[in-house]
Amino acid sequence: MIKLTARVRALAGRAATLVSYSHPCEDRRVHGVAVLDEDELVLFSAPGAMPWHELEELARDHGLACESRRYAIDAEARIALARRASGWHGPRPTGPPEPRDSALPPVHPLDMANSIRFARMITNMWRNMRAGRAHARLNRPRVARGGELPRLDGQACRLLSRNGGPALESEYGPHLISQADLLLRYTLEPDLRGLIVFGGPGRPLVHLPGKWDPEKTRHFAVRNTLGYEARALSREEYLALTDQVLDAVP
Repeated sequence: MIKLTARVRALAGRAATLVSYSHPCEDRRVHGVAVLDEDELVLFSAPGAMPWHELEELARDHGLACESRRYAIDAEARIALARRASGWHGPRPTGPPEPRDSALPPVHPLDMANSIRFARMITNMWRNMRAGRAHARLNRPRVARGGELPRLDGQACRLLSRNGGPALESEYGPHLISQADLLLRYTLEPDLRGLIVFGGPGRPLVHLPGKWDPEKTRHFAVRNTLGYEARALSREEYLALTDQVLDAVP
């Protein structure tokens, strides 16, 4: 409570909503709290339940809205928590994820309201990125590296080379991204970085916010016959892309 109060106080002027959330995880529900800005981007998140009356009091004292969100599937919570705001503060690195032998879980599509304008913007962005891919394929060097691509901050996760396509490995288990077509390494504002895995045509599949080594990301894309693009996103593009993915690792 003390840590959350201090964080909310430090975010005065930027914070808009205080959220108590929960989502299923195996045979139980996982709880946490998050502070969101006016665009529902995450300024701060922390695991653990908090008494509702204390949360309401904290929100009232700082002029914030207070909401309880009960996600039906864990992917919904991951997508929401991965939408970082500038100055984001969340879980610290947890070290390399341990290999697991569990079956690869399916991707869960989300029942979200789709904006036609955002959908067109994403499709046009994908087409522009795709345009240079054929040339890159013809001229790519032979590389021995690129079998593993780890994230450098946040909760540990990594992309691995697999015969069926790149695989995502994290604390949530292994996840084969068989429809992967292109990697977008993005930057936004002073401190937001991340990776979005696209499928075709122009479908953002997985959002992996955080720092990714530029050269290793490019080598991973080449080795796995994926398109690769590095670009700065506008805030509108960022909001659209991160809202349309099917999964994420916060």
